[in-house]
Amino acid sequence: MTNMIRLIGILAFVFGCGYSHRDNELIGQPKSIESTTPLVCPDQNILHLSLGVMRNGVGSMSTQDVEINIPDPSLVAPLKRVVESGKIINARTNEARFRWCNEMKELVSFEVVESDAVPKTQP
Repeated sequence: MTNMIRLIGILAFVFGCGYSHRDNELIGQPKSIESTTPLVCPDQNILHLSLGVMRNGVGSMSTQDVEINIPDPSLVAPLKRVVESGKIINARTNEARFRWCNEMKELVSFEVVESDAVPKTQP
């Protein structure tokens, strides 16, 4: 019985490696960046992204925030400027199957959505 439990644990660990989703797209407003220093794991930066987007009073209000790990330290400074400006971003993320220390979602890249890029309806 203990050998079966070990086998299940090993299989779960092996098949848990890698990514379940790659190159996902999230559009939202970054709320904050949190720098954490866990006891066992390495330091990490976490982006809190609100998925509710309001444009000219129209859109969706969301109470859900997504936490995304920022593995590339060069993205932290530009993201802090975006958080201060309150602009909306288009974020590209990967989602891992299993992580010991980090969030499952990790930021690959982002771009700021300009306000004039919003499609306007013509009467």
